[in-house]
Amino acid sequence: MTWQSNNPDKTRKRNKTMGTRQSGGAHCFEGVFVLMLIATLAICSLFAVVFGARVYRNVTNGIDANFSVRTGLSYISNKLRSYDADQISIVDTDSGKALLAAETIGGDTYNTYLYYDNGFIGELSATSDQPFDASAGSEVIKCSGLDFSIPSPGVVKVTLIDSSGKLNDLTLKMRS
Repeated sequence: MTWQSNNPDKTRKRNKTMGTRQSGGAHCFEGVFVLMLIATLAICSLFAVVFGARVYRNVTNGIDANFSVRTGLSYISNKLRSYDADQISIVDTDSGKALLAAETIGGDTYNTYLYYDNGFIGELSATSDQPFDASAGSEVIKCSGLDFSIPSPGVVKVTLIDSSGKLNDLTLKMRS
């Protein structure tokens, strides 16, 4: 449909649909594409956060297990280094094997026991006339097991089991 203006100098042609908005598939597709792109980005971000949290949990569990092993073995080795080889022995107790370090100070003999009890490395210091009582000792650090042996004179082997069940050995040559 065309029409003429009242002004004879200017003639214009007008389309029938002028002034109305055309509904095109291109605009709809662009909106859906943008929404899909945002949704994909959100899902990828969620997966990254979940994966990162799992990695973080595994790293912290490894650090905790490493801390227990290193601290436990370091504590025992430093304790043993303060004694001579003839002061160290292994005794059987109600809670299993214990490492006994005997020291005489001012005519009195004092015993220091290192042992495993209820998921912890324990330490008990007492006079030699007091019987061993694991419940009277102190919890040093958490572990899953502890074993001692003296493979040769002046050598002490300590085996600590961490929370994952891994055996960690320490062999110390004692001073004479």
